[in-house]
Amino acid sequence: MNTIKILNIKFNNINIFEGNIYFDFFANDRVVNEEGTFSLSKSIYANNIISVVGLNAVGKTTLLKIIHFVMEIVINNKSLNEINNTFLTPIDKFSYEVTFFFNNRFHKILSFVERDKDKNEVRIKYTNEYLTSIARSNITSKVKLKELLIDKELDENNSDIVRNKLDNSLKLILKEDDSIITMITKENQSLVRDMIDNVNLNFLNVKKSVPSEVLNLFDENIDFIKRENEDSDSNLMLKFKNSNSVYSTGNPFIWGELISSGTIKGNSLADMTLEVLKHGGYLLVDELENHLNKQLVKVFIDLFRNKEINKNGATIIFTTHYPEIIDFMNRSDNIYVLRRNLEKRANIELLSDLVERDDLKKSDVLLSNYIKGTAPSYEAVKYFRDYIKSEVFK
Repeated sequence: MNTIKILNIKFNNINIFEGNIYFDFFANDRVVNEEGTFSLSKSIYANNIISVVGLNAVGKTTLLKIIHFVMEIVINNKSLNEINNTFLTPIDKFSYEVTFFFNNRFHKILSFVERDKDKNEVRIKYTNEYLTSIARSNITSKVKLKELLIDKELDENNSDIVRNKLDNSLKLILKEDDSIITMITKENQSLVRDMIDNVNLNFLNVKKSVPSEVLNLFDENIDFIKRENEDSDSNLMLKFKNSNSVYSTGNPFIWGELISSGTIKGNSLADMTLEVLKHGGYLLVDELENHLNKQLVKVFIDLFRNKEINKNGATIIFTTHYPEIIDFMNRSDNIYVLRRNLEKRANIELLSDLVERDDLKKSDVLLSNYIKGTAPSYEAVKYFRDYIKSEVFK
C-alpha cells in the first residue's frame, strides 16, 4: 500500500482547546458493516467519513487547520514554514504526534517545534523529533493499536530515529524546518486537498471545461462552461441552454453574479473529490453545507461511503453547523463534537462517547441540547430576543 492512512493526531499548546487535541481517524467501535471504512488489518479500520460539529466560534475551523498543517508535513513532506501557519503565531512552542500506517508498517512520530527567535522574520523550527516503526504483524488488534497510541511514549531509548542524534552529514542536509518524517514517507502517493479558506472566497476554478455531469447536478440550465482554448489562462465561456448568447470573461470575480454560489462550490468540490478518490488521500472541507442543498451534501458523503467507488480508502473530513448533515452518517465514532467548557475552552469529544443509545437521531441529540453546549442556551436566546424587542419598540 503506497498511500498513507493516518490513525491519530495529537497536538498540544493550542490555548482555545482544553488540554491536548486528540483526534482519531480509525473506527473505535466494532465494524459490522464495512461501508464507509477501509480495512488496514483484521480488526483495524480507518474511517472514510469524519465530521466535526459544534456551535459558531467553538474552534471547528482551527481544528481543521491543525489537521491540515500536520498532513502537509507527514503526507506532502512540506517544511514548517512552507505551510500557512499563521494560526500558530501566538504560540512560542508546541509539539505534535502522528500515528499512521504506510508500507505495511505502523509508524509514530513525536515532533517538538518552537519559534525561531534568532531570525528577524517569523519562523518556526524543530528542536527534536522521535520516530519509530512497528511491523504490521505486531499490531493485530485495536488493543495493540491503542497501546501504541497511548502507552508508548517516545523517547531516545525506544525510537528508531532521533533527530538530535542523526549523523552530522544528515544534519547538514536536513533543514531546521524539515521533518525527519521524509525518510519514511517521501515515496507515498497520497493526496491532501482542502477547502478551508474557500468558505468566504468562492472562485470558479476550471482547467479546460466543467463536465456536463457536474453542471447538470447543480444547474440543469447551463449548457457549458469551458476555456476559449487550451491555455489555462484563457477566458472562460458560459452558455445557457435557453439562450444563443455565449458569455466570455477573464475576470474571476464576476462569476458569482452569473451562476449560483452552489454551482461554483460544487465544481471545486467535485474536482477535489475525484482527485482523492482516484489516488487515495484526504479532502478537508470547512462548512460542507455552505451554498449546497442538503441532498447534494449527501451525494458527496455517499461517494466516500461507497466501497466500489472509494476503493482506495479516501477520507473526507468536514465541519458543519447543521447537525442534520450527520444523520447521513451510519456511525458515531467518526463524529467529533466541540463544546466550550466553563473556562470557555473547547473540548473535543466523540459522539459515540457522549451518547450510547443507538435509537436517538443524531441531529435531535445535538439540536435539543441533550448534550449540553451543542445548541444555543435558552438564556442566550431569550436575552437576544428581548434586546431586539426593546430596540424595535424604542
